[in-house]
Amino acid sequence: MLWAAVGGGLAVAAEDAAAPADQQAHELEAVMVTADKTTSKDVNDLPMSVSVIDEEELGDYQIDQVDQLTNFLPNVNYLKTGSHWTEVSFRGMGAMSNMVYTSYSSLDGVSLPYVGSDAFFDVQRIEVVRGGVGSLFGRNTHAGHLNIITNDPGDTLNAHATARYGSFNTYEVDGAVGGPVNEKVGFRLAARYSGTDGWIENDYYNRDDTNDGSQASGRAKVVFSPSDACDATFSLNLDRFDSANDNYANVDGGGTIHTLNNLLGHDNGSMVLPSLDLRKRFGALELTSITAFVDTKYDMLLDQDMSPLDAIILDYQEDYQTFSEELRIATTDQNAVWQGMAGLYLMHQKGTYDMDFQFGSQGAYFGSIPGMYQKSDSELTTDNAALFGQVQYRPWEKVEFTAALRMDWERVKVDWNTAYGLNGTTYGTDKYDADQDWLALLPRISAAYLLATDQRIYATIYQGYRSGAYNVLSTSRDVIEHSVDPEYTTTYEAGYKAALFDKRLSLRAAIFYVDWRDIQLSVVKDGLVVLQNAGKAHSYGLETEVGWQVLPGLNILASLGLISAEFDEYNGHSSGENLSGNDIPNTPNYKFALGGVYRHASGLFAQASASWIGKKYLEETNGYQQDAYVLIDAKTGYEAERWAAYIWGQNLADELYVVRALDFYGMGYYGRTGQPLAVGVELQWRF
Repeated sequence: MLWAAVGGGLAVAAEDAAAPADQQAHELEAVMVTADKTTSKDVNDLPMSVSVIDEEELGDYQIDQVDQLTNFLPNVNYLKTGSHWTEVSFRGMGAMSNMVYTSYSSLDGVSLPYVGSDAFFDVQRIEVVRGGVGSLFGRNTHAGHLNIITNDPGDTLNAHATARYGSFNTYEVDGAVGGPVNEKVGFRLAARYSGTDGWIENDYYNRDDTNDGSQASGRAKVVFSPSDACDATFSLNLDRFDSANDNYANVDGGGTIHTLNNLLGHDNGSMVLPSLDLRKRFGALELTSITAFVDTKYDMLLDQDMSPLDAIILDYQEDYQTFSEELRIATTDQNAVWQGMAGLYLMHQKGTYDMDFQFGSQGAYFGSIPGMYQKSDSELTTDNAALFGQVQYRPWEKVEFTAALRMDWERVKVDWNTAYGLNGTTYGTDKYDADQDWLALLPRISAAYLLATDQRIYATIYQGYRSGAYNVLSTSRDVIEHSVDPEYTTTYEAGYKAALFDKRLSLRAAIFYVDWRDIQLSVVKDGLVVLQNAGKAHSYGLETEVGWQVLPGLNILASLGLISAEFDEYNGHSSGENLSGNDIPNTPNYKFALGGVYRHASGLFAQASASWIGKKYLEETNGYQQDAYVLIDAKTGYEAERWAAYIWGQNLADELYVVRALDFYGMGYYGRTGQPLAVGVELQWRF
């Protein structure tokens, strides 16, 4: 199948008796998506920049984590804090080291406040929406959104299993089985387990397994269809990861896999997510209800001094319990002159955060008293309610207008406590509680014109926002008292989408300008580092995605992202510098991807891809630059009807590139390096 994210979102067409055999062999059909929450639509019909990749393409291109996915997406990038903690930025917005973490993805329509949501398994497709899509998804989608859709049971009994083994003693097994129980009930069970010794070599302990880890995930889905007009889907998603936390080392000389940490730490998390999706069709209308509860936990122990010293240990835990309900009604006739959607969203979330800094026998190296500790425990209670709607009007056959609006209300209540002491004796405590609420109006308007069959141009203006917050990750009352208001983005976008040459070639292109204001940033005020709405920024650029089915079985892809992203205003940084005019970190100035998949009738399979990623700065002062690098992957093997075998390689150029860096007390830059060269084998079985 053709790559959907950077190859135009198209797949090989089903047989069409009315099409000539030679044309049918090359013809592509549109991938259907639900990114605009109305009904399933051709991705090329949406007046916004959306990339899509399906299950087969995830496997072909060896993509099972978020960071691997972003390598192929123009102007979508990431910051990797730990083995699983991945933050995504869209067009330069988000994923900065001095910002509070914001969830960026949803699973089957349910938002995921979970740092372990980086792995994919038994996924039908991933929809990547760029831009401030607040009118659709509301809070914390000021930059973009990853919409993950998992597989349904299927019309017939089906099953598959995959086993992989590779460098660093890395292994992975996953599988799924599903199908109908009877005419009204279907089921699907899926599971994944992975483990690794990690690629870190700890020179303090002279070991190469000090960043080992494992992850276990499972999903159960039952679909009940009492009639052709009604479906009820119950899902249960489970996940748990357990890892060491030996990631960080001095990177002044560039990427490195060697650390000197004397504390290996841990990086653990878990998620339980039951949900109920109800859909009822009434003639030309469909009513949808999605009810979910998400319970997530994260536990981190880190050698904060990142050295052999017994100096600083950070022990941190966070828990979220989130209940949400979304109710919406939408028209289903895509040919109607008037189409629409209206909805209601409710959310209640309780988040707890426990942070403990311990200063060891050599804490004086960092200006602290040995044996000293600082602790804080906080509780944030968030209530969110939203009304949203969309109207689409087609006055003429080739002209289409869309208007959408979401009204988001949010209240945040904070309950914060801190304590400090020495050698187990508490010498002081403090506490603070407060609440704040905000109201956001998030409009979106667009116009589209059909140039010809399967060719359209569009222009869209949309707004997104990031919720207001308290800096609960602090041990100072003077810091926690400074709440921050929401930050906003306004995106101006124009694009062209087409399926050309008898639908053998697909093309998507967009130009954009993003205005980012009231940015929540860490600044120095009265001698304290506090979180404030202290910045303005902008980005503009181009993104292009091309896919070409050259011959039956041979698909070529290419994508290009060009971007300029910088701060317009940023005073008060802890470095003392005025950062206005600096580049926004974690935003390469270009990204070019090229790849292809070939399947021969004999069963031979080959895949190769390369992503050229331009230079970028990894923190706000632009003091640390990651030079341009290229990631080359390949996979080859044999595919039979029921089984397949492959050999694969990742990062074949063995690039050492830094994915997270920070200035550590003026003692140099410390950071985390991406995966080096890895090779392995893969076996698949299908039924």
